[in-house]
Amino acid sequence: MKGYRQFLLLIIFLASCGWLCRAADSETFTGRVIGVSDGDTISVMRGRKAVKVRLHGVDCPESKQPFGSKAKAFTSERCFKKTVAVQVVDTDRYGRLVGRVHVQNGDRRECLNEELVRAGLGWWYREYAPKDPKLQELEAEARAARTGLWSDDHATAPWDWRRDERDPDGVDAMDIALSPACLWLLLAGSVVGVLGSYAGGGRGKRSKESRSQVAIVFLAVEGGLSIAMGMIAGWWVGALFFLWMWKGARMTGGAAWRAVTSERRRNKRNPD
Repeated sequence: MKGYRQFLLLIIFLASCGWLCRAADSETFTGRVIGVSDGDTISVMRGRKAVKVRLHGVDCPESKQPFGSKAKAFTSERCFKKTVAVQVVDTDRYGRLVGRVHVQNGDRRECLNEELVRAGLGWWYREYAPKDPKLQELEAEARAARTGLWSDDHATAPWDWRRDERDPDGVDAMDIALSPACLWLLLAGSVVGVLGSYAGGGRGKRSKESRSQVAIVFLAVEGGLSIAMGMIAGWWVGALFFLWMWKGARMTGGAAWRAVTSERRRNKRNPD
């Protein structure tokens, strides 16, 4: 009975912790904006401590993307050195608060998240805000009016751009190197090697003849696996080298192609 009571108290305690965490995430606080990292990330004073705030449901172009600097300038103009209200929605994996930021602009109270999407300087981040009809509506309007980044027919979503920057090929060589198949083969070879050594060493109470037969079987299996693993290891190293060379070629070729494409677009816009 005592153990049951302790278990029940533990469940109540964990439920209370979960409720408190949700309550902390859903709170609203006000503070002065002291920094703007990019279009969708700002630093706000929370009491005596500066905290990073990531705008919920919005993903602005990265600094190296077209309109990345414009998105940052827009956010700076709207909220830098101003007092904002932050409605906390969540905390991301980097420890940043994720929320909706409201700022007073004259007689109008604006939501910075929505204003960025309205101005065509941010994408509706549907992966993290799939049920936000307002952001969906604002993005559709900006697209139709070709506002901001939507003036480019080939605008690249920031999440796609970040993925391509991390891995231009869409293939990670380390995924192959650490694939379960390779690890299992290494483990199997080690196990067979240990068993072969045990059998060949003559441990146990078996007769000398039976030990020799077992040793021969294990040595044959070990030899076959060694040959197979050697072939796989050669393929593995060759695949890694090929992917490394291919990735370098793709990065170099991709940079050259982007430069040529940008030059063509400039020539179209400015024929002179």
